Amino acid sequence: MTLSDRISNYVCPKGHNHAGNVIDQRDDFQALDCITCGFVHAVPLPTSEELAEFYQLKFYESDRKVDYFEAQAAQKDWWHELFGERLAAFEKQLGRKGRVLDLGCGPGFFMAFAKEQGWETVGVEPSEKASKFAREELGLTVHNQGFETLDPGTLGQFDVVYSHGVIEHLQSPKAFIDLASSLLDCGGLLFINCANDFNPFQKVVRETQNYPCWWFVPPEHLNYFTVTSLVKFVEANGFTVADRITSFPIDMFLLMGDNYVEMPAVGKECHRRRVAFEGALEKAGMQGLKTALYKAFADLDLGRQIDLIARKN
Repeated sequence: MTLSDRISNYVCPKGHNHAGNVIDQRDDFQALDCITCGFVHAVPLPTSEELAEFYQLKFYESDRKVDYFEAQAAQKDWWHELFGERLAAFEKQLGRKGRVLDLGCGPGFFMAFAKEQGWETVGVEPSEKASKFAREELGLTVHNQGFETLDPGTLGQFDVVYSHGVIEHLQSPKAFIDLASSLLDCGGLLFINCANDFNPFQKVVRETQNYPCWWFVPPEHLNYFTVTSLVKFVEANGFTVADRITSFPIDMFLLMGDNYVEMPAVGKECHRRRVAFEGALEKAGMQGLKTALYKAFADLDLGRQIDLIARKN
C-alpha cells in the first residue's frame, strides 16, 4: 500500500480514546486498525445525530441503494436459498423454531421468508422508507426507530437476534452487541452477517494491481471485520461462537483479471457466475460440499461475507 503505517490517536464522539495503525485512507477518512476496539474502523466517526438523519431519511435514496428493493426481489430464489440455510442453522442450534428479532430489517424480505417457515418475527428498522414497505407491502411487524433509542423492554425476549449488513454501519458495535444480549433469552443466538474486509485476497489485489481501497466506503461503512476479528470481538462481549461460514470469495475474479471495481457490468457477470457455481452444486445434491468449502474459506479469513452464529453465555 502507498500509505505508510503510522500510529494514530483519536477521540470518538462518545469520548473514547482509540489508537492503532492507519492502514489506508479515503477522502477525509482514515482506516484505523484499532487496538482499543480490536477491529478496523473509520476515523473520524460521524456523530449520532448525523447517522440518525442519514439512516432515517437518506440511506435507501443513495445511489447504491435506490433500487435495492427491486434488485433483491428479482433474485428472490437465490436469497430464499440463503435464508433457508440460515434458518436451518438456527433450528439446529436451538432444536426448534422460535422467536426472531431482525435488527436493521430493511424492507423485510428475510422476515417474510422466516414467517412463512413458521418463525415468529419482529423487526426494527431506522429507515422510514424501508420500514413502511415491510409493514404495508409485506404485512410485517416492524418498529421504525434507531437502535440507540430502542427500549428492549417493549419488545420482549427472543431466541434469535438477526442482523444482516448492519454492524458495518454503526458508531458503536459494542453497544449493538450489548443491545442484542439484552434482547436474548439465556442461551439465545446472535446472528451477524457482515462484509469480510481487509481480507487476504483484497490485500493481494491492492498491493499487486494498484487498485484503490474500493471496499473502504465511509461514512456509509464505518467498521471493517475479518472472520478472525469478528470472532474475537463477539467472544470478548459475552458470547461463544457456535458456527461461522463465509460466502463465495468473489475477490478472486479481480485476481483473474475481471475488473468489477471499475465496471459494474463485469460485477453483475461475476455474480451470475457465482450463482451458477452454487446452483450446479445444489442441483447435483452436493450442498454439503458447498458448505464445507465455504467453512474452509472462513478458516483462511477468505470469502466476501461472514455469517456468524454466537450463543449468549
